Formats: sequence, structure tokens, C-alpha cells
Amino acid sequence: MATLIEIQNKAKNILRDAAERLSEDEIFDIALEALNQFSRDYPSERVADIAGDGGYAYDLPSDWVSGFSQVPKVEYPQGNRPPTYLESADFRIYKNTSTEQLYFDSHTPGASETIRITYTTLWLEGTVSSIPPNMVDALAILTAANCCNTLARVYAQSVDASLEADVIDHQGKSDVYAQRSRDLMKRYNAFVGKTGSGPKAASGQADWDVNYPWGGDRLTHPRKQR
Repeated sequence: MATLIEIQNKAKNILRDAAERLSEDEIFDIALEALNQFSRDYPSERVADIAGDGGYAYDLPSDWVSGFSQVPKVEYPQGNRPPTYLESADFRIYKNTSTEQLYFDSHTPGASETIRITYTTLWLEGTVSSIPPNMVDALAILTAANCCNTLARVYAQSVDASLEADVIDHQGKSDVYAQRSRDLMKRYNAFVGKTGSGPKAASGQADWDVNYPWGGDRLTHPRKQR
């Protein structure tokens, strides 16, 4: 069972020497962001039982995420052998004034009946341990790819145009990390079954100032030098 710290360490092993250019906190924050992206490519699939009450609208599990979660399967009535699954036209997600509910158009489960739903939700730091082992590697690769993308941005934005050697050195490093990010994204996409190479890593010269999403200082161009 993996933890986000283990994902962070796996990403550092992929990065090798490059990992030393980012702080532990920075890599951990990037891993958290990668987990959010990973959730959209490979959602957490869970099962929950809902007790019937003679009605047609039922509350969804507490970890249901409005606008993200879906219900691919509804077993009703639960307990049949083999299991009985409803057609997708027999149920829907209904949004009322305050929340979303599982809504039946033609069924009214009784108090002695159970509705078993399969639904998707986001992976969170506390649920990383449930990620299948082969997909743990995918998340570590995605984290490493995003670390390289961050380093590409750092070097692209820390060029001193008045120093020719600095321009060449930093631009070269930016290009290297940008390419590593693209290569790692190809490996990640193969894991999750996506086509294409994902978002393009940043490269090129720049003198505009953009902070990290988590508020940290720049690696090679701290605020005091700007």
C-alpha cells in the first residue's frame, strides 16, 4: 500500500540528480497536484450500499464529488444471483436545489431492499493506499513529469538577457527538462491509456514573473533578485 510520501520518493528516483533542485516540500506539492490530474485520468472506483425506503430519490455517498463523480453501475435489487444490473435509462443523477441524488424514474426500492452502486470519485492523500500497484508507478511518473515541467519553467524565467552565457546555459537546461517532461508524459499516457503526449512543457526565454502555484520562491531566481 503506497502513501503520497512513497510516490514522492519514487518520483525523486526517476528524477535522480534533478530531484535535488527542488525542495522536499515542492516535490510533495507537485505530487498532490499530480494526484488531482491522475484522478481525472484514472478515477477512484468505489462501491456503496444504499437502503431502500419506498422512495425514488436517494442521497449519494459522502465522498461523492458534484460535477465529477459518476455512477456506471446500479445493482438492484442487490442480492440476486447472478447480480441484476439496471439499464442506464432506469436511473440518473438528479440535481436539486442543494445537492445531487440518485433518482429512479420507474423503481421504488422498498425498506427491505438494498441498492448497490458503483461510483467514481477523486483520489485523495488519504486514499492513495488503495491505488493498484501498477498505477502507483503511473502516478510517480506523472509527478516526475510535472517536476521536470516546473524546472523547465524555472530556467526559462531566470534568464539574464544581458549575459550571453547565462542565456545559453539556462535555455539549454530549460530545453532538457522540457523534453524530459514530454518523454515522461508519454510513459504516463501509456499507463492510463491516453493518446498524445499531454500538456507541452514550457520552454523559451522569458522575463515575466510568475510564482509557483503553492507560493514558494523560485529555485534559481528568488524574489530578492527580482
